[in-house]
Amino acid sequence: MLSICSKWFAGLKSLENYEPAHNGRIWVLWRDAIKVEMVAASDQSMTCFIEYNSLRFLFTALYGSNDGGVKKKFWKHLENLHSSFHDFPWMLAGDFNITISPTDSSNFSEGHAITAKIKDFVDCRNTIAVYDHFVSGPCLLGQTSIKLAFLQGNLIEYWSMAVGIFLQELSFWL
Repeated sequence: MLSICSKWFAGLKSLENYEPAHNGRIWVLWRDAIKVEMVAASDQSMTCFIEYNSLRFLFTALYGSNDGGVKKKFWKHLENLHSSFHDFPWMLAGDFNITISPTDSSNFSEGHAITAKIKDFVDCRNTIAVYDHFVSGPCLLGQTSIKLAFLQGNLIEYWSMAVGIFLQELSFWL
């Protein structure tokens, strides 16, 4: 990671999840103007407090497992985070490796029922009280950088501003 960061992301600070995940699937990178404090890391996510100007919120970057049993543990992890930090606005973004509805999948064909895995995901989303927010944008390193974002609290008001900042910062790399 260090060699990649020094070559492609010089001047940025970073956190990663190599300790809980031997293959370290998640990196969080930021500039000095942003304050980032790690709260929790797992093999499927990294949760940080992010502070930028007067905005302070909880951010979870995630890459969900395809294994149903591992996913169930992750849903419980998110519910525990919600219990601990329910007073803070929260943004979750990444690839959950599951859809909210069978129609969200490219493999959908008429007549597919909601699976137990989808139900577990929807139940978790409802428990942690976050709202699905459409995300589209440029690809980073050949992969879509964010496939799905959920917002909670007053972050919904700031979403347009956050996307504007993200796109402005991204243009630096293009």
